[in-house]
Amino acid sequence: MRLVNTTLLLLGLLTLMPAAGAQDFELETDGDRLAEAIDSGSVAAVRRLLDSGVSANTLVYDSPPLQWAIWDEKYYVVKLLIDRGADVNLPDEDGYTSLMCACDMSSKRIVDLLLDKGADINAVELLYGMSALQSACSAGDEAIVDLLLERGADINHIDKYSGNCLEEAAYYGHKAVVEKLKAKGLKSDYPLHIACGIGDVEEVKKQLAAGKKADQPNEGWKNTPLHFASGGGHLEIIKLLVENGANVNAKNVLGTTLLHEAASADHLELVKWLVAQGADINAKDEEGSTPLDWSSGESATYLEEIGAEYGEYDDFEPEGDVSI
Repeated sequence: MRLVNTTLLLLGLLTLMPAAGAQDFELETDGDRLAEAIDSGSVAAVRRLLDSGVSANTLVYDSPPLQWAIWDEKYYVVKLLIDRGADVNLPDEDGYTSLMCACDMSSKRIVDLLLDKGADINAVELLYGMSALQSACSAGDEAIVDLLLERGADINHIDKYSGNCLEEAAYYGHKAVVEKLKAKGLKSDYPLHIACGIGDVEEVKKQLAAGKKADQPNEGWKNTPLHFASGGGHLEIIKLLVENGANVNAKNVLGTTLLHEAASADHLELVKWLVAQGADINAKDEEGSTPLDWSSGESATYLEEIGAEYGEYDDFEPEGDVSI
């Protein structure tokens, strides 16, 4: 499962706050000021703060400054922070590293820089036990996957939920990365799941004919073949699985349903089909989020039109006036 860092949400709120206009937004801490400077993209502004004594390792809402700069795709700010003493291996509170962050953002130039500066290529985060290579596989960036493997990343790493790099790439439909990993000898105990993830209809039929169960969850993550097929919007495969007994409301260990995944990727045709098959439009994951919370684009509009509800985040209001 792809790692999600709270820094992106905080960056969005930070961007809104100064724009409010109705009241002054006071930057009270070094972290606040550093976050604003990084978000501005001004190397000079960041340098002035560092010159004034602010540490390049000052945590910004529990995340290191490097991660803010990486999420914001500010290469020269990243370079400045490292030159001024930022610890490339300083994680956030969940053990999420700057290297994982760069892999999630598909920023090969920053990945290169971090590795050259001593980033731990095989560090794992605390929540799921995932590695930087798994992050790269979920993002589907072949060049970064190649780079990490060349620099010694452990291709056989297994996360806390028994997932490997091959399954991570397949879950997000990255066929080229899947084939690359297979060519290097990596295997999965779930060939049906892999075939569903990359949209290989003939292999799916072959696996079902051989006796693989259409609703068999994998170990740990408890993702069914349907989960693997939904992210890529492989409707033909999903119909085939349902015909063979798969449940459209199946949940994984995080409470995620097919509709969550399909709505997130804005696969409108699939979203409509799932709803027609009885998918629960208000199913909640472990964080209380519904498919509408996850949705984007036309899928969001459609779900709202048919009466879908937001989950617990519908009531979230940041402190202060953030009207624009």
